[in-house]
Amino acid sequence: MIDTFLAKVTYVADMTYDAQGHLKTPATITLEVYDANISDTVASTALTLTDSDANYGYVKGDYVLLNAYTADNSAVASGKVINNTNKYAEIVSKATSVDGAQSIIYWNNEQHNVEGTVYDDAVKFILDEAGNSTGNHTWFLDQYGNLIGAADTAATNSYGVINRIWWAGNATDGSGVAKANVTYVDGTTAVLDISTLIYNGAAAENRNTTYIAKGGKLSHNTAALKVMSGDTYSTAPTSYFYIDDYIDQNARADKTGAQILNDDMFQFTTQTDGTVKAVEVSGAGTAAAYKNLHSENLAIYKDTQITSGLVANSNTVYLIRSGDDTTASPYTFKSVTGFDKIDRYQNDEVDYVMSDDFAKYVFIKADPTESKVTSVFFYAGEQASFNNETGVWTTPGYLDGEKTAIYAVGWNNSNVNTIIDTATGRGNANTIYSVALSNGYLDKDYTSAWVYTSTDPIRAASVNGVTYPLAAAYMNRNDVKVLTIQGSSSDTFEGNVYTHNDAKYSVVSNADFASKINSEFTNLGDKVIYLAYISGSGEYSGSILHANIVDRATTADELREISAVKPNGTVTAASSQSFKDITISNWDVTYTDGLTSGSTATVKTVNIEWYKLNEAGTEYNVKVVDTNAPFIAGNSYKFVATVELTGGNADDFTFADGANVYTGYVNNVQ
Repeated sequence: MIDTFLAKVTYVADMTYDAQGHLKTPATITLEVYDANISDTVASTALTLTDSDANYGYVKGDYVLLNAYTADNSAVASGKVINNTNKYAEIVSKATSVDGAQSIIYWNNEQHNVEGTVYDDAVKFILDEAGNSTGNHTWFLDQYGNLIGAADTAATNSYGVINRIWWAGNATDGSGVAKANVTYVDGTTAVLDISTLIYNGAAAENRNTTYIAKGGKLSHNTAALKVMSGDTYSTAPTSYFYIDDYIDQNARADKTGAQILNDDMFQFTTQTDGTVKAVEVSGAGTAAAYKNLHSENLAIYKDTQITSGLVANSNTVYLIRSGDDTTASPYTFKSVTGFDKIDRYQNDEVDYVMSDDFAKYVFIKADPTESKVTSVFFYAGEQASFNNETGVWTTPGYLDGEKTAIYAVGWNNSNVNTIIDTATGRGNANTIYSVALSNGYLDKDYTSAWVYTSTDPIRAASVNGVTYPLAAAYMNRNDVKVLTIQGSSSDTFEGNVYTHNDAKYSVVSNADFASKINSEFTNLGDKVIYLAYISGSGEYSGSILHANIVDRATTADELREISAVKPNGTVTAASSQSFKDITISNWDVTYTDGLTSGSTATVKTVNIEWYKLNEAGTEYNVKVVDTNAPFIAGNSYKFVATVELTGGNADDFTFADGANVYTGYVNNVQ
């Protein structure tokens, strides 16, 4: 018989290929199929499937619907799934689910009532972790809308650093939580309501030691010896972590207390009441309750996958702290994904979370081991940004062929001005620069960015007498040159070889060497190709290290939206609206009244909305939502302003569009 079962994904692997592109191993998926209930105990069968045509689009932990042959083959009997050579099974889809609690509990009725909706049970409703519980669970539906299983709702975990914390009491009932500013490992921030906090109270600053849990429920306390410390943890609600009302007092107390603020990674788990339980990522991974949480003294190295117990991969997410916790140099946090994308860091405490034998999240707070390199930076015309809090410019582009960004400290950094106009955050698109970087940063005081015009091989740059070695992409390569090629209709790309004016450049992809190609070698007569290639003799001679391919028609001016401080267009309004000297700056509108001298009226904008002329040129009906974006050249705009007038002459103003409404136009922005 063929039946539909609920199954949980326990392992997934994509297809692999050899260097010639031949299939090496098929896609593989292993399922835990819930197929029997023996004496009220759920039993399951492990089933592995393979596919040589497509990868399985599922991840570990997903629940899927599975059609499979069973051991009993009659119209009325169905047993466990066959998992021998006679097996047949196919995945129908990911199982649809609903979260909720049982409103009414039925006995032997083959139905369940979830949040007021009655569902029939499927024949293979076997996984039942809800039982007679009235708590929330995840309920899975088969393809016909019948319930086919119920599982405990997975805890929602996230990871990050607690930056600041304070007590928030409830004056109505005397309860309370700790409010906390946190920075997640992906670099985003949030404010959490923390009801429980557990930290490692072991010696040696918690590094690679048995987890001795301290803390518990959050409790308000102002005693100097209690604040930012906790009792020996107990699962019974008899142990506490103590918080003061004030951020500053908690920060001071933390330095001699738990020492956790900005200093340790935490696991944040959302509780059923919406509050959060925070558990420090620490210890040696030996305590059962904290077996995936680790902390060690380690030096971190770029491109190094295994460092003691920390085994990283290309999906490992690093949260990296920098700064000195001073007014001049406050703590800042940066998120980086991939062990090959981080810098090198000195020996210090490293917190990390293991998952499937790899470090999923890593928190680094050590100073970087200074890394100075000479690289090639291709600026494609994207918007750069300046962070007023950190004083750091971020300029996106392609560094040695990788899509990333480079950084610089200071608004008036001359090296930033070499690449972009700081007034607009944009520069000359499709330009190659040679850059000397220290841990990804341009120098603050000395020239370290140059427009690349040389036809000679790349050489290490010198900044203030210090040599910056060539980046890893160019090391051990026999002379690398950078070219800008105006594509021709006679150019070809065949067999992974690009030919231009009889010069040939090969695209390579193997374990030792992989060309980084951004865009495609198509319609070459309309393209400009910016490439770095090995010009010397020997292995890989003529091979492309990296290339950026852009449409020739996409000029710098067309890529760059004009951000006009005062648009070069006409500003018009109805004659009855008595304003003059209208000034527009980045969507803000200011006016001078048009009355005679001696006027005491003043004008203040209460609200303003912008609209763009539609493509047909018939109506201003395209509302501008993002007024942080620049004006776009060639377009016309209309603004509708509601203004407030005060002063003795306020009644002398007239408005054609209704009381206190002023309409103006910015035509044909240049």
